[in-house]
Amino acid sequence: MGGGVEPRCGTRENQAIHAVEERLLADFSGKVSACQVCEAVDRAHRHFSASPIRDFVPISTERHCCRSFIPWGCRRRNWSSAPSSAPHSTAAFP
Repeated sequence: MGGGVEPRCGTRENQAIHAVEERLLADFSGKVSACQVCEAVDRAHRHFSASPIRDFVPISTERHCCRSFIPWGCRRRNWSSAPSSAPHSTAAFP
């Protein structure tokens, strides 16, 4: 990971963000450079740094990155192949 992880993030979230980065690197290999993937993950993760409900940050980060690759003609073949990184939660959106 490129080091954009916020200090308040727990180990569980960091592991989930790392898994997101690994999935994106595999899914977009040959279409988007590793550097671009890492930068996109860092940028998206920072974007969600103020989110009070942390459970949804990894999956939101992943979706944000995937959408950012669309202008380059990159689309994930099968969205169902990307498991949710966030643990199940009953927390409601504000």
